[in-house]
Amino acid sequence: MAAGFYIPTYLPTYLHTHTYIHTYIHTYMYTYPYIYTCKHTYIHTHICTCIHICKHTYMYTCIHTYIILLKYSYGNQWLQREE
Repeated sequence: MAAGFYIPTYLPTYLHTHTYIHTYIHTYMYTYPYIYTCKHTYIHTHICTCIHICKHTYMYTCIHTYIILLKYSYGNQWLQREE
């Protein structure tokens, strides 16, 4: 669960409450030299309620639920590069 406050670039002048559910599948791969390569896939369901208050404050509360489907692959050999 995450909650926070920030001032957006566009601020409505009325009170507005918006709730939505967003589900997506995201896959990414990243490599750190000399460490490991990881492929990570998960299904992320995002339920967010946003409340716009006047012109100055934007408040949001988000609940994040995700299921990790993937495996981390840690190599036994260090990556090497020619100097």
